[in-house]
Amino acid sequence: MIELKNASLRLGDRQLFDRLSFCLGDGSVMRVGGRQGTGKTTLLRVILGYQPLDSGLVSLEEELLTPASAVAFRGMTAYVPTRFRPPVKTVEQLVRLPFQLKCNSSVNFSRERVIEEWARAGLPATLYDQTTDALTPQQTYLLLVANAALLGKRIILVDTPPQPLASPIVEWMKEVAQQTNASVVVCEENDEDRLILG
Repeated sequence: MIELKNASLRLGDRQLFDRLSFCLGDGSVMRVGGRQGTGKTTLLRVILGYQPLDSGLVSLEEELLTPASAVAFRGMTAYVPTRFRPPVKTVEQLVRLPFQLKCNSSVNFSRERVIEEWARAGLPATLYDQTTDALTPQQTYLLLVANAALLGKRIILVDTPPQPLASPIVEWMKEVAQQTNASVVVCEENDEDRLILG
């Protein structure tokens, strides 16, 4: 569960949130929309504990997010960035990376599970044996979302997908949320001049 209470944040001359409150329960998906610069990524950074609020509270799994608790909460969270340059040469290395982290060491990794999750995104199994420089930005993004789905985290934060992936990603994350009971936030770009939660 993710909860914000009266969250306010100003960056420079822009008020991104003003007494923003919401509660996202387990097994639920929330869409966060707005134009570039309205605070979508900043909201995810707040939830991850990287961006402090001017006022208000954030709680994850009914525990208050503090500088001391942020590291533990990040271990319960899968985050998919908007842009990502693979730091490895092969797709196999890329998909194995998060499973090698200490916080994910208990998660079962198998090529078969990866290929199954890829099928939900329409990714061909043949990508597994490719080099990362052969991937399109959309394929790289979908691989990261698949990894987030496979990690079994309590919280999944999906930053703005490349167009036209937003709607399929939301539907995919709804399935993942129902199967894993995760709380999922998916950002998407639209024409709104302010942050829209839905």
